[in-house]
Amino acid sequence: QDLLLRASRVFGGGATAATNRTLTTTANATTASTTSFGTSYAGSQLDAVSNEIIRTAKRVAKESGVDVQFAADRAREATNFATSMLAVSNIVLGSGYAYGSRSGASGIEGYPLYEVLPQVQQASSSTTTATQKPLFGDYTTAERIEPFQYEHVVIKGAEMGVLAGAIYEDTVERSHKIGHSLVANGTTANVAWMVSDSLDYESRYKDAEDGFDEAVLAREKQQQQPIFVRTITIRGFDASDESVDREALLNDICTAFPMPLDDATSERVLFHGGLLSIAKQVYADVKKYIDWSSPNHKIVLNGHSVGGSLSILVLLLMASERGVNFVRDRVLRVYT
Repeated sequence: QDLLLRASRVFGGGATAATNRTLTTTANATTASTTSFGTSYAGSQLDAVSNEIIRTAKRVAKESGVDVQFAADRAREATNFATSMLAVSNIVLGSGYAYGSRSGASGIEGYPLYEVLPQVQQASSSTTTATQKPLFGDYTTAERIEPFQYEHVVIKGAEMGVLAGAIYEDTVERSHKIGHSLVANGTTANVAWMVSDSLDYESRYKDAEDGFDEAVLAREKQQQQPIFVRTITIRGFDASDESVDREALLNDICTAFPMPLDDATSERVLFHGGLLSIAKQVYADVKKYIDWSSPNHKIVLNGHSVGGSLSILVLLLMASERGVNFVRDRVLRVYT
Protein backbone atom coordinates (compact mmCIF):
# COMPACT_ATOMS: atom_id res chain seq x y z
CA GLN A 1 0.00 0.00 0.00
CA ASP A 2 2.82 2.38 0.87
CA LEU A 3 4.51 1.61 -2.46
CA LEU A 4 1.33 2.30 -4.41
CA LEU A 5 0.67 5.58 -2.63
CA ARG A 6 4.20 6.87 -2.96
CA ALA A 7 4.63 5.69 -6.53
CA SER A 8 1.33 7.27 -7.58
CA ARG A 9 2.58 10.56 -6.14
CA VAL A 10 5.73 10.14 -8.23
CA PHE A 11 3.64 9.73 -11.36
CA GLY A 12 1.37 12.57 -10.31
CA GLY A 13 4.24 14.97 -9.75
CA GLY A 14 6.58 13.78 -12.48
CA ALA A 15 5.52 11.99 -15.63
CA THR A 16 1.84 12.89 -15.63
CA ALA A 17 2.54 16.52 -14.86
CA ALA A 18 5.05 16.54 -17.69
CA THR A 19 2.37 15.21 -20.01
CA ASN A 20 0.41 18.43 -19.70
CA ARG A 21 3.26 20.55 -20.98
CA THR A 22 5.00 18.17 -23.36
CA LEU A 23 3.42 18.58 -26.78
CA THR A 24 3.23 21.91 -28.56
CA THR A 25 1.89 21.83 -32.09
CA THR A 26 2.47 24.79 -34.42
CA ALA A 27 1.94 25.28 -38.15
CA ASN A 28 5.51 24.29 -38.98
CA ALA A 29 6.92 22.33 -36.07
CA THR A 30 6.22 19.92 -33.24
CA THR A 31 8.20 20.49 -30.09
CA ALA A 32 8.79 17.99 -27.29
CA SER A 33 9.90 19.49 -23.99
CA THR A 34 10.69 18.16 -20.51
CA THR A 35 9.48 14.69 -21.46
CA SER A 36 12.63 12.72 -20.76
CA PHE A 37 13.09 14.56 -17.47
CA GLY A 38 9.62 13.56 -16.27
CA THR A 39 10.14 9.94 -17.23
CA SER A 40 13.62 9.57 -15.76
CA TYR A 41 12.47 11.31 -12.57
CA ALA A 42 9.52 8.95 -12.19
CA GLY A 43 11.69 5.93 -12.97
CA SER A 44 14.39 6.81 -10.45
CA GLN A 45 11.85 7.51 -7.73
CA LEU A 46 10.09 4.20 -8.35
CA ASP A 47 13.39 2.34 -8.24
CA ALA A 48 14.16 3.99 -4.91
CA VAL A 49 10.79 3.01 -3.46
CA SER A 50 11.13 -0.57 -4.76
CA ASN A 51 14.62 -0.96 -3.31
CA GLU A 52 13.42 0.36 0.03
CA ILE A 53 10.61 -2.21 0.09
CA ILE A 54 13.09 -5.02 -0.60
CA ARG A 55 15.49 -3.78 2.10
CA THR A 56 12.61 -3.62 4.58
CA ALA A 57 11.53 -7.17 3.68
CA LYS A 58 15.07 -8.42 4.31
CA ARG A 59 15.25 -6.65 7.66
CA VAL A 60 11.87 -7.98 8.83
CA ALA A 61 12.78 -11.50 7.65
CA LYS A 62 16.08 -11.40 9.54
CA GLU A 63 14.42 -10.18 12.71
CA SER A 64 11.72 -12.86 12.41
CA GLY A 65 14.09 -15.72 11.65
CA VAL A 66 12.68 -16.23 8.14
CA ASP A 67 14.77 -17.06 5.06
CA VAL A 68 16.07 -13.62 4.05
CA GLN A 69 16.62 -14.45 0.37
CA PHE A 70 13.14 -15.95 0.06
CA ALA A 71 11.59 -12.83 1.59
CA ALA A 72 13.63 -10.57 -0.68
CA ASP A 73 12.61 -12.52 -3.79
CA ARG A 74 8.92 -12.33 -2.85
CA ALA A 75 9.22 -8.61 -2.14
CA ARG A 76 10.96 -8.06 -5.47
CA GLU A 77 8.18 -9.92 -7.28
CA ALA A 78 5.56 -7.81 -5.53
CA THR A 79 7.28 -4.52 -6.30
CA ASN A 80 7.88 -5.49 -9.93
CA PHE A 81 4.19 -6.31 -10.31
CA ALA A 82 3.13 -3.07 -8.61
CA THR A 83 5.40 -0.90 -10.74
CA SER A 84 4.22 -2.67 -13.91
CA MET A 85 0.63 -2.07 -12.89
CA LEU A 86 1.36 1.60 -12.24
CA ALA A 87 3.08 1.94 -15.61
CA VAL A 88 0.02 0.53 -17.40
CA SER A 89 -2.25 2.76 -15.32
CA ASN A 90 -0.20 5.78 -16.28
CA ILE A 91 -0.50 4.90 -19.97
CA VAL A 92 -4.27 4.71 -19.58
CA LEU A 93 -4.39 8.03 -17.72
CA GLY A 94 -2.19 9.73 -20.27
CA SER A 95 -3.37 8.20 -23.56
CA GLY A 96 -6.54 6.26 -22.85
CA TYR A 97 -7.57 2.81 -24.02
CA ALA A 98 -8.23 3.41 -27.71
CA TYR A 99 -7.93 6.03 -30.40
CA GLY A 100 -10.76 8.53 -30.60
CA SER A 101 -12.48 7.03 -33.57
CA ARG A 102 -15.03 4.33 -34.26
CA SER A 103 -12.58 2.89 -36.79
CA GLY A 104 -9.95 2.10 -34.17
CA ALA A 105 -6.23 2.61 -34.77
CA SER A 106 -6.81 3.46 -38.43
CA GLY A 107 -8.87 6.49 -37.49
CA ILE A 108 -6.32 8.83 -35.94
CA GLU A 109 -7.05 11.69 -38.35
CA GLY A 110 -8.57 14.67 -36.62
CA TYR A 111 -6.89 13.99 -33.29
CA PRO A 112 -3.82 16.27 -33.10
CA LEU A 113 -2.18 14.45 -30.19
CA TYR A 114 -1.98 11.14 -32.04
CA GLU A 115 -1.09 12.75 -35.38
CA VAL A 116 2.12 14.23 -33.94
CA LEU A 117 3.19 11.13 -32.01
CA PRO A 118 5.37 9.62 -34.77
CA GLN A 119 7.23 12.92 -35.14
CA VAL A 120 7.78 13.23 -31.41
CA GLN A 121 8.86 9.62 -31.05
CA GLN A 122 11.33 10.03 -33.90
CA ALA A 123 12.80 13.13 -32.28
CA SER A 124 13.02 11.59 -28.82
CA SER A 125 14.84 8.44 -27.78
CA SER A 126 12.54 7.83 -24.83
CA THR A 127 8.99 6.52 -24.89
CA THR A 128 6.85 8.42 -22.41
CA THR A 129 3.29 8.73 -21.34
CA ALA A 130 2.94 11.82 -23.54
CA THR A 131 4.04 9.96 -26.66
CA GLN A 132 2.60 6.59 -25.69
CA LYS A 133 -0.09 5.10 -27.90
CA PRO A 134 -3.36 4.08 -26.18
CA LEU A 135 -3.30 0.79 -24.28
CA PHE A 136 -5.16 -1.04 -27.08
CA GLY A 137 -3.79 1.15 -29.86
CA ASP A 138 -2.47 -1.84 -31.80
CA TYR A 139 -5.95 -3.35 -32.17
CA THR A 140 -7.95 -1.92 -35.08
CA THR A 141 -11.22 -3.13 -33.55
CA ALA A 142 -10.69 -1.20 -30.30
CA GLU A 143 -12.97 1.82 -30.26
CA ARG A 144 -13.35 4.65 -27.83
CA ILE A 145 -16.87 5.07 -26.44
CA GLU A 146 -18.02 8.35 -27.94
CA PRO A 147 -20.39 10.73 -26.08
CA PHE A 148 -23.36 9.83 -28.28
CA GLN A 149 -22.93 6.17 -27.28
CA TYR A 150 -23.01 6.77 -23.52
CA GLU A 151 -26.74 6.19 -23.17
CA HIS A 152 -26.78 2.60 -24.37
CA VAL A 153 -23.13 1.56 -23.92
CA VAL A 154 -22.23 3.04 -20.54
CA ILE A 155 -25.53 3.66 -18.75
CA LYS A 156 -27.52 0.68 -20.03
CA GLY A 157 -24.39 -1.46 -20.15
CA ALA A 158 -23.78 -0.80 -16.45
CA GLU A 159 -27.40 -1.68 -15.68
CA MET A 160 -27.06 -4.97 -17.54
CA GLY A 161 -23.85 -5.63 -15.64
CA VAL A 162 -25.73 -5.22 -12.37
CA LEU A 163 -28.34 -7.73 -13.56
CA ALA A 164 -25.62 -10.15 -14.64
CA GLY A 165 -24.27 -9.91 -11.09
CA ALA A 166 -27.68 -10.08 -9.43
CA ILE A 167 -28.30 -13.51 -10.90
CA TYR A 168 -25.48 -14.81 -8.66
CA GLU A 169 -26.81 -13.53 -5.32
CA ASP A 170 -29.42 -11.20 -3.74
CA THR A 171 -31.33 -11.48 -7.00
CA VAL A 172 -34.62 -9.80 -6.04
CA GLU A 173 -33.11 -7.01 -3.95
CA ARG A 174 -30.45 -6.05 -6.50
CA SER A 175 -32.90 -6.23 -9.41
CA HIS A 176 -35.40 -4.01 -7.62
CA LYS A 177 -32.72 -1.42 -6.90
CA ILE A 178 -32.32 -0.73 -10.62
CA GLY A 179 -36.03 -0.83 -11.41
CA HIS A 180 -36.38 -4.43 -12.58
CA SER A 181 -39.19 -6.67 -11.36
CA LEU A 182 -38.41 -10.38 -11.30
CA VAL A 183 -40.77 -12.37 -13.54
CA ALA A 184 -39.17 -15.81 -13.33
CA ASN A 185 -35.90 -17.58 -12.76
CA GLY A 186 -34.64 -21.09 -13.16
CA THR A 187 -31.79 -23.41 -14.10
CA THR A 188 -31.51 -25.25 -17.40
CA ALA A 189 -28.65 -27.53 -18.45
CA ASN A 190 -26.81 -26.42 -15.29
CA VAL A 191 -27.05 -22.75 -16.32
CA ALA A 192 -29.07 -20.27 -14.25
CA TRP A 193 -31.26 -17.66 -15.94
CA MET A 194 -33.78 -15.04 -14.94
CA VAL A 195 -36.46 -12.91 -16.60
CA SER A 196 -37.19 -9.38 -15.41
CA ASP A 197 -39.48 -6.54 -16.47
CA SER A 198 -38.81 -2.81 -16.44
CA LEU A 199 -40.19 0.44 -17.80
CA ASP A 200 -37.79 2.31 -20.05
CA TYR A 201 -37.43 4.44 -23.15
CA GLU A 202 -36.63 2.75 -26.45
CA SER A 203 -34.19 5.48 -27.47
CA ARG A 204 -31.91 4.58 -24.57
CA TYR A 205 -31.00 1.35 -26.35
CA LYS A 206 -30.03 2.98 -29.64
CA ASP A 207 -26.92 4.74 -30.85
CA ALA A 208 -26.68 7.27 -33.68
CA GLU A 209 -26.41 4.54 -36.31
CA ASP A 210 -29.63 2.96 -35.01
CA GLY A 211 -31.38 6.32 -35.01
CA PHE A 212 -30.60 7.57 -31.49
CA ASP A 213 -31.42 11.24 -31.08
CA GLU A 214 -31.20 13.11 -27.79
CA ALA A 215 -34.15 15.25 -28.86
CA VAL A 216 -36.26 12.13 -29.44
CA LEU A 217 -35.30 10.74 -26.01
CA ALA A 218 -36.13 14.06 -24.36
CA ARG A 219 -39.50 14.13 -26.14
CA GLU A 220 -40.27 10.54 -25.07
CA LYS A 221 -39.55 11.43 -21.45
CA GLN A 222 -41.52 14.69 -21.64
CA GLN A 223 -44.51 12.94 -23.20
CA GLN A 224 -44.12 10.08 -20.71
CA GLN A 225 -43.96 7.41 -23.38
CA PRO A 226 -42.03 4.57 -21.72
CA ILE A 227 -42.20 1.00 -22.99
CA PHE A 228 -42.21 -2.38 -21.30
CA VAL A 229 -38.83 -4.11 -21.55
CA ARG A 230 -38.43 -7.78 -20.75
CA THR A 231 -34.82 -8.74 -20.08
CA ILE A 232 -33.58 -12.33 -20.18
CA THR A 233 -30.29 -12.65 -18.26
CA ILE A 234 -28.17 -15.81 -18.48
CA ARG A 235 -25.52 -16.67 -15.89
CA GLY A 236 -21.91 -17.55 -16.61
CA PHE A 237 -19.90 -20.50 -15.34
CA ASP A 238 -19.29 -20.41 -11.59
CA ALA A 239 -16.85 -23.03 -10.27
CA SER A 240 -18.10 -22.43 -6.69
CA ASP A 241 -21.78 -23.12 -7.44
CA GLU A 242 -22.66 -26.41 -5.79
CA SER A 243 -26.32 -26.25 -6.85
CA VAL A 244 -25.50 -27.44 -10.39
CA ASP A 245 -23.44 -30.23 -11.90
CA ARG A 246 -20.29 -28.20 -12.57
CA GLU A 247 -18.43 -31.09 -14.17
CA ALA A 248 -21.22 -31.70 -16.66
CA LEU A 249 -21.41 -27.99 -17.51
CA LEU A 250 -17.64 -27.77 -17.94
CA ASN A 251 -17.76 -30.82 -20.20
CA ASP A 252 -20.41 -29.10 -22.36
CA ILE A 253 -18.33 -25.92 -22.52
CA CYS A 254 -15.30 -27.93 -23.66
CA THR A 255 -17.29 -29.89 -26.26
CA ALA A 256 -16.39 -27.68 -29.21
CA PHE A 257 -17.33 -29.82 -32.20
CA PRO A 258 -18.94 -27.82 -35.06
CA MET A 259 -22.73 -27.93 -35.22
CA PRO A 260 -25.18 -26.18 -37.58
CA LEU A 261 -27.88 -23.97 -36.13
CA ASP A 262 -30.54 -25.20 -38.53
CA ASP A 263 -30.93 -26.78 -41.97
CA ALA A 264 -31.26 -23.43 -43.72
CA THR A 265 -27.80 -22.26 -42.67
CA SER A 266 -25.98 -25.57 -42.20
CA GLU A 267 -23.75 -25.08 -45.26
CA ARG A 268 -22.82 -21.48 -44.36
CA VAL A 269 -22.14 -21.31 -40.65
CA LEU A 270 -21.28 -23.71 -37.84
CA PHE A 271 -21.33 -23.15 -34.09
CA HIS A 272 -19.72 -24.41 -30.89
CA GLY A 273 -21.63 -27.65 -30.39
CA GLY A 274 -21.60 -27.74 -26.60
CA LEU A 275 -22.78 -24.15 -26.16
CA LEU A 276 -25.39 -24.45 -28.90
CA SER A 277 -26.81 -27.53 -27.17
CA ILE A 278 -27.14 -25.56 -23.91
CA ALA A 279 -28.61 -22.55 -25.74
CA LYS A 280 -31.31 -24.69 -27.36
CA GLN A 281 -32.35 -26.03 -23.96
CA VAL A 282 -32.33 -22.57 -22.35
CA TYR A 283 -34.33 -21.10 -25.21
CA ALA A 284 -36.89 -23.90 -24.94
CA ASP A 285 -37.45 -22.95 -21.29
CA VAL A 286 -37.49 -19.15 -21.60
CA LYS A 287 -39.39 -18.68 -24.86
CA LYS A 288 -42.75 -18.96 -23.10
CA TYR A 289 -41.89 -15.69 -21.33
CA ILE A 290 -41.50 -14.15 -24.78
CA ASP A 291 -44.83 -15.64 -25.87
CA TRP A 292 -46.57 -14.43 -22.71
CA SER A 293 -45.31 -10.86 -23.06
CA SER A 294 -47.57 -8.23 -24.60
CA PRO A 295 -47.14 -7.22 -28.25
CA ASN A 296 -45.72 -3.92 -27.01
CA HIS A 297 -43.04 -5.58 -24.91
CA LYS A 298 -39.48 -5.23 -26.19
CA ILE A 299 -36.89 -7.94 -25.50
CA VAL A 300 -33.31 -7.54 -24.25
CA LEU A 301 -30.89 -10.47 -23.99
CA ASN A 302 -28.11 -10.23 -21.43
CA GLY A 303 -25.37 -12.46 -20.08
CA HIS A 304 -21.90 -12.58 -18.55
CA SER A 305 -19.08 -14.84 -19.78
CA VAL A 306 -20.62 -18.12 -20.98
CA GLY A 307 -23.98 -16.44 -20.42
CA GLY A 308 -23.01 -13.82 -22.99
CA SER A 309 -22.24 -16.48 -25.57
CA LEU A 310 -25.55 -18.18 -24.83
CA SER A 311 -27.42 -14.87 -25.19
CA ILE A 312 -26.09 -14.44 -28.72
CA LEU A 313 -27.03 -18.02 -29.59
CA VAL A 314 -30.54 -17.55 -28.14
CA LEU A 315 -30.93 -14.50 -30.40
CA LEU A 316 -30.01 -16.60 -33.45
CA LEU A 317 -32.32 -19.43 -32.37
CA MET A 318 -35.11 -16.90 -31.99
CA ALA A 319 -34.44 -15.58 -35.50
CA SER A 320 -34.37 -19.12 -36.88
CA GLU A 321 -37.70 -20.05 -35.28
CA ARG A 322 -39.63 -16.77 -35.49
CA GLY A 323 -38.02 -15.01 -38.42
CA VAL A 324 -35.69 -12.08 -38.82
CA ASN A 325 -38.52 -9.53 -38.89
CA PHE A 326 -39.72 -10.64 -35.44
CA VAL A 327 -36.24 -10.17 -34.01
CA ARG A 328 -35.79 -6.78 -35.64
CA ASP A 329 -39.14 -5.62 -34.34
CA ARG A 330 -39.03 -7.02 -30.81
CA VAL A 331 -35.38 -7.36 -29.71
CA LEU A 332 -33.79 -4.07 -28.68
CA ARG A 333 -30.23 -5.22 -28.05
CA VAL A 334 -27.99 -8.02 -26.77
CA TYR A 335 -25.55 -7.20 -23.95
CA THR A 336 -22.66 -9.59 -23.36
